[in-house]
Amino acid sequence: MHELYHEYILRREKELRESKQENDMPTYTLKDTKTNSTWDVICSWDELQTTLNEMPDLVHVIGMPKIVHERGTNMKVDDGFREVMSKVKEKHRVNNIKDY
Repeated sequence: MHELYHEYILRREKELRESKQENDMPTYTLKDTKTNSTWDVICSWDELQTTLNEMPDLVHVIGMPKIVHERGTNMKVDDGFREVMSKVKEKHRVNNIKDY
């Protein structure tokens, strides 16, 4: 039964990539309690719930969310913000305030 589901997941992920919906769907981690194997699944919440109901040996593994952020300061700031920052820098003689 696990092999059939694994084939379904591979086929579904291929369909999502081809239809470019992959980025719209969340990624969930599933674990087979019999084999202790884990894998990621890209599907909707409803599809996940249906799968978990149909296959009682599978559990949804809750993990850390994947947070993406940019490093550094690529912010675009307006002149008003720059003026405020220059006034703060004049008042507080700290060298770690960035000039924008």
